[in-house]
Amino acid sequence: MTVSMQLTKRIYQGNGITRRWDVDFPLVSSQDVCIRIVSPEGTETEVSGDFSLDLLTHTLTYPTLESGKEPLQSGWRLTVFRQTPLTQEIDLIRQGELDAEVLEEGYDKLTLMVQELNEKVNRSIKYPISTQEQNLDTEHFLNNILRAKEGALSAAEQAVSSAEQARESAANAQDTIAQVEAQISEAALQGKQTVLQAGQEAQERISALGEEAKKSAQEAKQYAEKTVAKCIGEVFYSQSSSEQDNPGSLPLFTGESVSSAETLYPDFYRWLTQHPELQTTPEAYEQALNTFGECPYYVLAEGSLRLPKLAHFIKMANTAEGIGQSSAGLPNITGSFSPGSGTGFSSNFARDGAFTSGGASHGNKLNGTNGEGDSVGFDASMSNPIYGSSSTVTPAHTTLYPWVVAYHAGQEMYATQAEKWNELLNRKADISLENLSAEGAEQAAALSMPGERFEGLNLLESASTYTAPACGYFQLTIQAVEAGEYIRLQNNTAGGISAGMSAASGGVLLSAYVPTQEGDSVSVYYTAGGVIHAFRFVYARGSRRV
Repeated sequence: MTVSMQLTKRIYQGNGITRRWDVDFPLVSSQDVCIRIVSPEGTETEVSGDFSLDLLTHTLTYPTLESGKEPLQSGWRLTVFRQTPLTQEIDLIRQGELDAEVLEEGYDKLTLMVQELNEKVNRSIKYPISTQEQNLDTEHFLNNILRAKEGALSAAEQAVSSAEQARESAANAQDTIAQVEAQISEAALQGKQTVLQAGQEAQERISALGEEAKKSAQEAKQYAEKTVAKCIGEVFYSQSSSEQDNPGSLPLFTGESVSSAETLYPDFYRWLTQHPELQTTPEAYEQALNTFGECPYYVLAEGSLRLPKLAHFIKMANTAEGIGQSSAGLPNITGSFSPGSGTGFSSNFARDGAFTSGGASHGNKLNGTNGEGDSVGFDASMSNPIYGSSSTVTPAHTTLYPWVVAYHAGQEMYATQAEKWNELLNRKADISLENLSAEGAEQAAALSMPGERFEGLNLLESASTYTAPACGYFQLTIQAVEAGEYIRLQNNTAGGISAGMSAASGGVLLSAYVPTQEGDSVSVYYTAGGVIHAFRFVYARGSRRV
């Protein structure tokens, strides 16, 4: 088979009904499917039984009816993923027959392993490529987080201390004023000069104490601004739309998406996973925007996050309805009147709705005979769509900006590092291998995954030998002029392979590829006379020369 899908797992939300789940990623064996269930509190549990897998329909049944268990309830999640055994069971015999299907199965299995490795790498934290090796250990990383936590606690303690100092300074200032008043009263008995001197000294003391109190209060403010006195997930309203004025919070009036939110705001993301009633699907989110112009729900998907967009009037709380939406507007106004009984132009009009009946003859038929004629109705929504679009009148209101607490602003070091990690996480390993460790890049290069760089070579006489400058492969393409012409590439390294083909007629394009490790010796054999199209060395992705 070919492996074009890079998906290795699916995450489903329970609803109390569904038992059958799609397994649409490629598999080598049904034994490679693994299952985890996650409780509303975030506890993950491995499932080893009570499920069945149908490879023909690509569906998984959990829990089975035979197990007697109820379907997965709302708030619970089911993770289905592939875990291919890290084994190689193909035994190739020298000079033996090569079965293309056997080789393809081996390549398919290797590809699935690399995809699963790629999925794990994408869930890991990777340092920038310029980070020195002595800073890559786990202890160094944990120490950074610990220092950030200690810094936040220290800031909070210092804020309390500074506030106490400010209060003490203010109290001292009050005591000093009382003492000065007493000194002035006493000095008044001793003469004008003494009074002036005492007043000047008192003024200097008051100014010094005032500056000290002002400084302490400013320090208390600065330390307090580095902490958030609100809980993760708490929504509050602000008169400012600036993130600088609302530290530690994310806006709920823009509807923006945050990639790698699970890495940037781990506490907030974990809190959201424990509240499925606040979540919706991407499709439902877009539908709400199209219908109401806003959506009060979050969207969580593979570590990313889309924030709610709150743009309209917030209704008073109603625990029976929960989170809901409705269009703004006024109740509709309708009415009609139509011909009644009678003949000629003396019949009454029947009225209802906005046109209430007065109980007497109030006019003639518009046209026709008894019981027939034109009807005239009244519908306010035809003149302005605001009528009839709501069951209540939208009241006047004041505009405030909603925010949600996502992290503690005192952890500045942690947030800065998270932004750098987020940038690296967005660079996928299936496009570039530069985020892999040195060992991982070497393993990927050993698979001869083609890179974008190649080096053109000069094709010398037949049986010439070339040395591989890095991990990759040699490629030779020649167009045969006559039947019987051939090409062959031989990797002379122990365990190396050869590749070649011959032309059944003139005009046939002959191509051969041989993978190599750095330093391998490769010999090239060919029949002179063909037209050379390409002879090159293609560097493997992740190779040191790429």
